[in-house]
Amino acid sequence: MRLSKAVIALYGPSSVGKSTLATELARRLGCPVRHCGDLLRARADCLGVDVGDVSVEMHQNLDDETRQVVARTQGSLIVEGRFLNYVLGDESGAILVRLLCEDSVREARQKSRGWRDRTIQEEDRSDARTIRTLYPACDTNDLEPLLLDTTNETTEDLAAILIARFE
Repeated sequence: MRLSKAVIALYGPSSVGKSTLATELARRLGCPVRHCGDLLRARADCLGVDVGDVSVEMHQNLDDETRQVVARTQGSLIVEGRFLNYVLGDESGAILVRLLCEDSVREARQKSRGWRDRTIQEEDRSDARTIRTLYPACDTNDLEPLLLDTTNETTEDLAAILIARFE
């Protein structure tokens, strides 16, 4: 598969490096990037609510928009978000890449960004509740995403690994 016409969907829990890797891949491939979490946070800010208090309808609208963007994409696109395995599944034609990372490294990344209001474990529990609420009937057990562990790799190395894998 050539990356010049690919949609790469990076997903995984908070602080595994989705945004950072998405930005680097987009830079190297010269393509746009869609940061789903940033879009959701911006919408929450406009409403004056915490991102955790965003309505199910707003989440579903963002999911629908993301599916539409992916479906309309003619060239390359990088999409990143926590739940893209549920949003895009295996029917979108996107290359699903699940990012993993040791909790201690996720915590260090979280602290370096000034996120101190919730622990990694609290974030993960919140994500599990979101999945149960938004995607109760979705079964992603059949998916076979590419797994990348970001624990000991640089962003540059991870981008090179992904590009080499598909070029």
